[in-house]
Amino acid sequence: MKNILLIPGLLNTGALFSGQVNELSPYFNFTIADHTKFETISQIAQDILENQAPDEFVLGGLSMGGYIAMEIMRQAPQRVKGLMLMNTSARRDTPEQTARRRSIIKISQEGRFNGVSAQLLPSLVHEQSVSDPLIANVIFDMAQEIGRDGFIRQQQAIINRIDSRGSLPNITCPACVVVGDSDKLTPPDVAREMAQLLPAAQLHIIEKCGHLSPLEHAGEISEIIAGFMMRCR
Repeated sequence: MKNILLIPGLLNTGALFSGQVNELSPYFNFTIADHTKFETISQIAQDILENQAPDEFVLGGLSMGGYIAMEIMRQAPQRVKGLMLMNTSARRDTPEQTARRRSIIKISQEGRFNGVSAQLLPSLVHEQSVSDPLIANVIFDMAQEIGRDGFIRQQQAIINRIDSRGSLPNITCPACVVVGDSDKLTPPDVAREMAQLLPAAQLHIIEKCGHLSPLEHAGEISEIIAGFMMRCR
C-alpha cells in the first residue's frame, strides 16, 4: 500500500485527521507526524524525515503542518511522491501576526495557557460548526494534549519560518491545495497563490468550511485524498 504522511497544525494532534484515517486506512498506510519537539521548522522537518517518515510517501500538512511540509520538500524532495497543502500559506507572518504570537507566548509562559477557548472557535471553524459539540470537543482536547510547552515551541517555530513562495515552483511532484471558503487564518487568496506557483497543482475550495477542513468536512477531504492518491505514483 502507498504511504501517506500527515502533519497537523498548531495545537492539533492526529485527531484532526481521524476521519480520513478511519475511512482510508484499508487502502493506505498512514503516519501522523509529531511536530511538538523543536523550535524551528527546519529541525521539525529533519526529525520527521530521520525518525518518523517512511522511505517514500505522499505528504500532507495543514496550517503549521503545511509550513513543515514545504520545508520537507526542500530537504528531501526525492522521497515525496505527492504534496497536499491544506489550509496553509507559503508566506511568512506579518509583523502584526508575529507580535500577536509573541504576546500569546508571554501569557502562556506566565502560566495562563488555556489551549483553545470557546472565544477562539469562530476563527478556526465555519460559523455553522461553532455550535457543534463534537467538533469543539475535539479541538479543545487536541489543544490540551499538546499542552503549554509544546504550544510555545510550535509558536516559536512558526514565527521563525521562512517565506516558501520562492521554492514552490521547484516542486515537480503532483500537488493538491485545499482551503475552506471561510478560512479566516489562511484565506482562499493565499491558497490560490500557492496553487499558481506549484507547477502541477489542483485547487479545492471547500464550501461552508473554516480553517480545520479535515475535521469540519471529513468525508469530502477523504474523497479529495483518495482522488489525489491516484495521481501519485
